[in-house]
Amino acid sequence: MTEFKGRRAAIVVVDWARCARANLWKEELQNLSPSHVDFAKCTWLPLADSPVLRHDLRDRQVLIFNFDSINGDPACGSDFALNWVQLHHKSLLRWVTKGGILILEGQAMLSVPTQASYDALFGHREMRVSRPSEGTQALEWKRTGPNCRVTANARKLNLLNEFDKFACKPGLSLASRFPGLASDIVGDDEHDKGSWSILYRGWFSRIPILTRQHRWTPLIETDQSHSTNHPVLVGTQIGEGVIFLSTMFLAGTGPSQSQLIGTLIGWDPKEHPLPSEKPLVSRIRALLEPTVKLLISIAAARLTAGLLKPGVVLQGVLIQFFLWAMLTVVWLVILALASWSWKKTLDFLGV
Repeated sequence: MTEFKGRRAAIVVVDWARCARANLWKEELQNLSPSHVDFAKCTWLPLADSPVLRHDLRDRQVLIFNFDSINGDPACGSDFALNWVQLHHKSLLRWVTKGGILILEGQAMLSVPTQASYDALFGHREMRVSRPSEGTQALEWKRTGPNCRVTANARKLNLLNEFDKFACKPGLSLASRFPGLASDIVGDDEHDKGSWSILYRGWFSRIPILTRQHRWTPLIETDQSHSTNHPVLVGTQIGEGVIFLSTMFLAGTGPSQSQLIGTLIGWDPKEHPLPSEKPLVSRIRALLEPTVKLLISIAAARLTAGLLKPGVVLQGVLIQFFLWAMLTVVWLVILALASWSWKKTLDFLGV
């Protein structure tokens, strides 16, 4: 486990009291106290009931979002919490840049990651998550699993060296995650209400996204011998702080995950820096818009000059028009084929 520099206090965002999913972070943080965590200063904040997160963060070093706490489910107040994060995400990111540690536990509906939850902090598709395997609203089973492992990328960066594999501990039950009224969320015929052996629900895309603003390092991935493995926990460094996004259940799933929680909470960006430079596609995209505007301006100026030039006849203009119309049709066909190929590629990549 990472050696802590001073005790840290955390805020854990949870559901509202009237219908709440389990908060297993209390036990995890208490086990890290008193040597590493100031448990007396740790608070459990239902955003739907007490939207005062920005004020409370002033003397806290860690912000944790409990699983599904911002997945948009109105039964547990997660819709209000999600809207709050969407409205105040800039202040949260400013807090991270000053040295805060933000941990987002898996956010999903029907065991499919909710894209809006991951977009809430950064905007549209900063980190793309997987879709349903069948393209329907049925409960997802194919893209869930009980086993994960540290990525080769993390090994190369000398990160998480004390870990190898992660497994969901046996003997868990659905009621341990969805107690009381929260059990109605999953329905009667959607889960086996006896056993529970899910460590991750879906994953992050491995491909670079043109809208991506930060350098995300895959730290943990699925551990499937029969298919391609995908990232389920990624991290990025912003200023003096770090953000960890996950599609995993972290708290209460096993001893290795408990040790992982201690490592994430005690992460020191100076001793274990994450690559923070923007990806190449972001730098290209920053230059793309002014370049396109310049080329359009040049083309428009050239066309205007040609139309105003003496000797240009109407026939020449019409020939150019039909030529460009034919080229437009050709490009429409090319784009349609490219779109089809892109969808097939996304299916292969597990997006």
